[in-house]
Amino acid sequence: MRRLALVAALVGLGLAVSDVAAQVSVGVSEEPAETEVVVYAGRNATLVRQQRELPLVAGDNTVEFRWRDVTIDPASIALDPGPDAEVVSSVFPAGLDRVLRFTVRSSRAGVMPARLSYLATGFDARVVYRAQLAADGASIDLVGLIELRNSTPDDIERARLRVVIGDVRFVEDVGVAASRKLIPDPPPPAPPPAEPVTPAVPPKPPNPWELPALGGIPPIPVAAPQALNTPAGGQYWIYTVRDVQRLVTGEAREFEFLRATAVPVRVVYRINQWAYNGQPRRVLVVRNDPALGLGLAPLPGGHVWLLAPGDATAGPLLEGDLAQIAPGQEAELDTGPSRLVTARRTLMNYSLASLQYDPTGAISGYDRQEEYRLELRSVSGSPVAVEVFEDIPGVWTLRTAEAFSKVNDSTVVFPVTLAPGELRTLSFTIVRREGTRVRG
Repeated sequence: MRRLALVAALVGLGLAVSDVAAQVSVGVSEEPAETEVVVYAGRNATLVRQQRELPLVAGDNTVEFRWRDVTIDPASIALDPGPDAEVVSSVFPAGLDRVLRFTVRSSRAGVMPARLSYLATGFDARVVYRAQLAADGASIDLVGLIELRNSTPDDIERARLRVVIGDVRFVEDVGVAASRKLIPDPPPPAPPPAEPVTPAVPPKPPNPWELPALGGIPPIPVAAPQALNTPAGGQYWIYTVRDVQRLVTGEAREFEFLRATAVPVRVVYRINQWAYNGQPRRVLVVRNDPALGLGLAPLPGGHVWLLAPGDATAGPLLEGDLAQIAPGQEAELDTGPSRLVTARRTLMNYSLASLQYDPTGAISGYDRQEEYRLELRSVSGSPVAVEVFEDIPGVWTLRTAEAFSKVNDSTVVFPVTLAPGELRTLSFTIVRREGTRVRG
């Protein structure tokens, strides 16, 4: 099967310089000396920085920036002409689309190193995890990948690529800002009725558990992430990809930022009467801990494929989304229903108590008492950890001899350890206050 090969690309951009007085055009190389591409994961926003060579004359020069099929926020375009020159004005010429004209004042003649930067769309980044479960179910091999896709019209050569993951906020969506007209056009004539368009058949998605890359090319390794703090107190992480020679338009490629083998996992069997009809679920719990082979940085949120033990081409046990996990915190993977633990929940008794009446004699408040028995049975050959969740909305009291803890104001959990083949019965009574009994 074909593995997606990387991404990201820049644009067809042009810079031209002329002496304002003589209006003599001076050519500028189309290829930048150096390009840095910073992709903001999940935001459809990319910061592009290019090093350019500007041949300037002493005095005022016109530097014209033009772009074609790439979507750029015009307000984000900035030009730094270096220490011996300065930008004294910039204007979007009337009647010209996708053109920004700078007036650059230089103290001397010569070729000046300049930096051009802007925000664009067309690069997409997401995090994908592949977790291979060991045969005994006690550990996983974990690979973290940054998948980048280039939807811009051109390739980019010799780029330094960075991916920003975390809480990054923009004042305005880049795509919206790029579509706004800085110079209003006259109202266009009414368009003719649109011809019906046959929707395109979406391409078949790749099988993420087939790991061999196209042509045997492995994912490019990513340097250790660098943490930065925002003025508002948020935090984000920058992942730098090295040795990227070419990013091809229309393709995707993966960059490996994490590889950890034999990471221990804790297996818990979860039971919740109001989820999955009370069917026990097998959950794998892994801690983001350097002692377990993971990094000091948070595990960024992403899409997870859990692969079956042994054969990586056999198909996934599950797929789902994983929220960002800070160092020291735990991540959970629900692997689906399990037959190693069974649960039978029975309502043994139902009654109303502590009735209160209003002046007309109608019942205005009462306690609704529900007595339950839950039978848990293990058919595993080893001890298993079970967590029984009870969701109890409203105002309530729980009466039981069993050990439990509150998860929040409406949920409790009973932790139970079952020996091999053990049958265990939990008994508890839920008292729900209704009407005026809610107030005591």
